Amino acid sequence: MGIHYTVCKLILKSFAKILFLSILLGFSAKAIVAQEKAKANPFDMLDTASVCFSDEIFVFAELMPSYRGGLNELEVILNERLDLSRKTDGTVYLSITVNCRSELTGVKLLRGMDDETNMALINLIRSLTDWTAALQNKKPVDCLLILPFRIQKGEVSIPKR
Repeated sequence: MGIHYTVCKLILKSFAKILFLSILLGFSAKAIVAQEKAKANPFDMLDTASVCFSDEIFVFAELMPSYRGGLNELEVILNERLDLSRKTDGTVYLSITVNCRSELTGVKLLRGMDDETNMALINLIRSLTDWTAALQNKKPVDCLLILPFRIQKGEVSIPKR
């Protein structure tokens, strides 16, 4: 009985150590993942606390979100405020989320050019406040809008669909 008790005690101690190390490593891995997620990507911003319905963000709505004054007005503002005279030509694709209160809650770079051009465009879009919410069944909803910004010879244009 003494040997059996000693062997069981040894097995339990070993199991306890293995369990402790597994838990410790699990928490460490979770902490590392959380730290990586916490690092802010300057090209990716979505304020989930500001969306009206966190479980549903529309990609298509009966009336899509828009900038007040339309895409033409948005082009005028972009060309007035951005200095792209020394940049190469290309297209920047942004995903823009507008909530049901007509607030811009998310801007994400989908495809871009150089970091300087991308950040200039993203920062300017983030600073604009005159958005109108999307409508679904005549009610304002959170909606994602994907816009291409074509840059040619220092001028920004938004292709009309």
